[in-house]
Amino acid sequence: MPLAWFACCTSSPAARALILLLAAGGALAQEVNIDRLVSPAPATAPLLSPATAAPAAHSEPLTAQRWHQQHDLFYERKWGIRILGVRAVSSGWMLQWKYQVLDANRAAPLLEKRSRAYVIDEATDTRLAVPAMENIGELRQTPRPEEGRVYYMIFGNPNKLVPKGGRVDVVIGNFRADGLLVE
Repeated sequence: MPLAWFACCTSSPAARALILLLAAGGALAQEVNIDRLVSPAPATAPLLSPATAAPAAHSEPLTAQRWHQQHDLFYERKWGIRILGVRAVSSGWMLQWKYQVLDANRAAPLLEKRSRAYVIDEATDTRLAVPAMENIGELRQTPRPEEGRVYYMIFGNPNKLVPKGGRVDVVIGNFRADGLLVE
């Protein structure tokens, strides 16, 4: 079988050029620079996922665990709560914010009915409110706070605007928790 036939069947440009050079004769192969015949692939940096790339110390993504390490003490001292997180529920159509009351007096403003509660999506700057059901009312708890008890609020997420992994800010009256990761 002629070597030119193999050149047509191979997918590698370097192999094709080498086969054609061999077919033309050994003397020609010595005189011709193979690098000229094969166009080099453009030099591009390899694509790395955020998990494999080594980001700079100041631009590391803030994980939920790192967020808690950096912010828990502030919310415990100022508001008397421990933030447990924001989670997508109801197949992503709602977001649930959970927190534990550590000091009932400081946490009282979070449980007042008069305090408007909403979530702000950091990507789109959209406010998501607590939905009010016809027979139930707002999907939030408003009892007297008890120390050690876990409370939650449900926020609507129309069209699944905030995906898992998105960042949100929780605002309740004067309370604000920025940069929470949706789990």
